[in-house]
Amino acid sequence: MANVPSHNSFVSFVRGGVVLAGPEPSLPALVAPIVRTANQQGSWERTGSQEFVWTFTSLGYDGTGTPVGFLKLTGRLRLTDQDTFEGKALIAACDLNLACRAFGPYPAGNLGKRLKVEPVSIP
Repeated sequence: MANVPSHNSFVSFVRGGVVLAGPEPSLPALVAPIVRTANQQGSWERTGSQEFVWTFTSLGYDGTGTPVGFLKLTGRLRLTDQDTFEGKALIAACDLNLACRAFGPYPAGNLGKRLKVEPVSIP
């Protein structure tokens, strides 16, 4: 199994424990027969003063657009300051009944940075 290629993705950790994320552009190639994924949804929990765990899933499709399973990511992160985090994630491919098998060599590392509102001048 190849390592997960470095890539950018958009993940929102919403107050109350909801995680929303865009499709993963580089993971499906690692979890055939999935060739693309839908948006991801899941949940997070605080485990320490600056530590959190999270799990999210997305529906996976084959080359014809037929749902063939789920991609599931489970991870742990630690805030490194007010606007950044670092962590590790485990990746699994699941069938349509959510019977999953992990992929390795993982965990994959992840780094995050808060997207801030930029000032704008609109006439």
